[in-house]
Amino acid sequence: MAGFAMTNMKLYYFANLRLPTEKAHGVQIMKMCHAFTATGDQRPATSVTLVIPWRWRTRQLRGVKDVYAYYGVERNFRIVRLPSLDLYPLAQLFPFLDRFAFAVQYGTFLLSVFVYLLISRFTRVSNHSGTPSLRHSVTSLVYTRDSRIARLAAKFTKNVFLELHTIPKSDDIEAAQKSKGIITLTQKLKEILRDGGVLAEKIIVASDGVDLAAFTLPPFQVDHSINSSPLRGEAGRGVDSNTPPQAPPQKRGGDEEKQVLRKRLGLPLDAKLIGYAGRLKTMDKEKGIPELLEAFAALRAGDSHARLVIVGGDSGDAVIYAARMRADGIVPYVHYVSHVSPADVPKYLKAMDVLAAPFPKSDHYAYAMSPLKIFEYMASGIPMIASDLPSLREILTEDDAFFFEPGNAEDLALALVNVLKNPVEAAHRAANAHKKAEQYTWKKRAENIIQFISDEVTE
Repeated sequence: MAGFAMTNMKLYYFANLRLPTEKAHGVQIMKMCHAFTATGDQRPATSVTLVIPWRWRTRQLRGVKDVYAYYGVERNFRIVRLPSLDLYPLAQLFPFLDRFAFAVQYGTFLLSVFVYLLISRFTRVSNHSGTPSLRHSVTSLVYTRDSRIARLAAKFTKNVFLELHTIPKSDDIEAAQKSKGIITLTQKLKEILRDGGVLAEKIIVASDGVDLAAFTLPPFQVDHSINSSPLRGEAGRGVDSNTPPQAPPQKRGGDEEKQVLRKRLGLPLDAKLIGYAGRLKTMDKEKGIPELLEAFAALRAGDSHARLVIVGGDSGDAVIYAARMRADGIVPYVHYVSHVSPADVPKYLKAMDVLAAPFPKSDHYAYAMSPLKIFEYMASGIPMIASDLPSLREILTEDDAFFFEPGNAEDLALALVNVLKNPVEAAHRAANAHKKAEQYTWKKRAENIIQFISDEVTE
């Protein structure tokens, strides 16, 4: 017992993050900071400081007064905002300055991070507890999703942990080699790092997660105060978030919660609702919306009760797809809801009959992603259709989801028909997915990562 040590941790999470943000990484980072801070009998105590830049808020989120409440987390970690020169308003006026504005903001934030690291003390401090056989120590460490920040932090402390969300390039591999440990979202990312010369024992695979408690819905009032304004003009006709297409008011099923949710959310009560939640593009890359629209048009040709509900995208992105919807004659049957708060996402998901994750085929989607929507779909208990990609196959099987060939709208349409025509099998797979979601909570993810970090910093 004389040599036993308990290591408490001060974890500094650095992120070039606009907070709050409409993007999923905001949810992931806030949920993980909250989960990292939780303690248990088998875990070291961890205090967390989220270090982010000062940035302008987007119009949609200016009304958010409490970011902790917005993301549904306790105020159990600190948020420190460092100076950065954010030219976001200028880039909105002059879009051609977008890259320049980002470079200035990012560069000034890195400078602030350098100063912060310079004046911070990343040392290990031991404190005797008064018990001869037991000693306590406090270890400070840097945690980040940013390779440049990881390389910068490595100049000040050896305890740097890098979480990778993209296929690593040479600078990512260099940062990984300089880091104490690496967290990847998929097995493939681990293999790429290992092939690049990073020691396998320095890497842990940790898929993303979900907050199961958010899917136990109390009585609620939906807050539309931060939604985008409904689309206007010719391009937006029939895609108005405040006036969804209504079908005859007959009740189609016995799911009382679903009916209540639809009524309160302003969704058609008796329609067959196909849902999609999330942004319509990632880093200007398609996320399968064109294929989803084409598949829905094919489904509508044989099922007049079908409606498509898209939740969470930007109004500008929705307008881009308006011409396609007009050409396919589906504008009146597509209900578009702009950005909603994370707390409202489960309400929309649980109101659907089918949920779609139509990711196209690309290296990023196939090998690097661990999308939050997949875990949220699982937690909702609603049948799911997903692209047959290696990254998703690490999580899902034929027992808990329906698959289709990525990029194949015809195959997606057949999968939609299959789910709607086989409700018993669909419900069975959805129940299996719901049960499996218990393995992917933020708490369990944080426990695994903290144990990995503890093993690394105490060796």
